[in-house]
Amino acid sequence: MSVQDNARFEFIVVGGSTAGNVVAGRLTANPNAKILVVEAGVAYSKDIEEIRTPSDIELRK
Repeated sequence: MSVQDNARFEFIVVGGSTAGNVVAGRLTANPNAKILVVEAGVAYSKDIEEIRTPSDIELRK
C-alpha cells in the first residue's frame, strides 16, 4: 500500500514486526487516530522465488 502525498498521521510506528504491530493495535483503541506502520521490505515479494513462506499454506497466487 502506498501513502498519498501530504497524508497526516498522529502516530508512525517504525517496524511492523510482532512488537510494532502490537503497538499499532493498541493505538487503534482511539478510533479517530491515524496510524502508519512502516516496514522495510520488497514491494512484490510474491514475485521473488528466493523469498519462501515456511508453511504448508499456499500464500502465493
